Amino acid sequence: MDLLNIEKQLENQPKDKVKVYINYLQTLINDDKNTWTKSATDKQMIDVFEKVAIDKLYIDGDIITLSPKKGKIAVDYSYQAYRKKLLLEHPESIIDASVVYQGDEFYFSKESGKVLYSHSLKNPFNQKDANIIGAYCIVKNKLGEFIEIISKDEGEKMREVAKTKNVWDSWRSRMFLKSAIKRLSKSFFYDSFKNIEVIDNENYDLSLAGVPEEKQQEIIEKRKFDTLKKEFNVQYKQYIGDDKEEIKAKWSKNKDNKEWVKKMYNRVFYFNLIMAYEGSDKQDYIDLFHTLEEISDEMIATFQNRK
Repeated sequence: MDLLNIEKQLENQPKDKVKVYINYLQTLINDDKNTWTKSATDKQMIDVFEKVAIDKLYIDGDIITLSPKKGKIAVDYSYQAYRKKLLLEHPESIIDASVVYQGDEFYFSKESGKVLYSHSLKNPFNQKDANIIGAYCIVKNKLGEFIEIISKDEGEKMREVAKTKNVWDSWRSRMFLKSAIKRLSKSFFYDSFKNIEVIDNENYDLSLAGVPEEKQQEIIEKRKFDTLKKEFNVQYKQYIGDDKEEIKAKWSKNKDNKEWVKKMYNRVFYFNLIMAYEGSDKQDYIDLFHTLEEISDEMIATFQNRK
């Protein structure tokens, strides 16, 4: 990733916003945990910035952040990002949103288009995620008065289909707030939020709705295997005669040697490796998947850059 080149290619964007973005990317690069940044291309980082900037919002590492998802760069919008977009479109808006906890008293009604509500907090200094019972968002502007509420059960269903469960688990109250304003924005201001909805919904897998959480991981793992097999299929057909036991032996001997892994990474070898394990014990197959998963995002992106 060449930050100077990225900055140059974004010269038509607001300079102050680009500077913040470049500083954020530098922070990501400096953190050894973000191994995905080593394989991210300049084009990816330029495209994702421009895609978000369509809404006059900008990736800053604060209200809009980046994370890796299946070899791609995903954009994470916060509650504050949705709020900012709403105020850009309707500056006169009064926005009130809050999480409701056990023991709180929350009441609302609508009379002739007017939203009436009250929220009394039982103990604002002892609010625990386990005690969340819902959240609400209320917007009042020249277009009218609007309210959306998210119950605890609805919030849990959203968490179930999210590809960012770690964020939900770490920042549950913030995710409830985001879910409330996200739903309100989609319901009442859809035209202004079309682009954001498309980008943000990449973090949710609606096909997992209603599926028990313990079953979801099994489904996700199978999909990732299928993706890898599809990716390597064309080249594999040319080498169908490769000996499966020899491939397993090579992998077992060298799988912990990172330099060897990088050197050997190509469609043919790893597709053969997966095929060699087909029909093996289920746990062997899953162990292989987890090993591949650790290197796949970085390696697949690296290989795709060579194509």
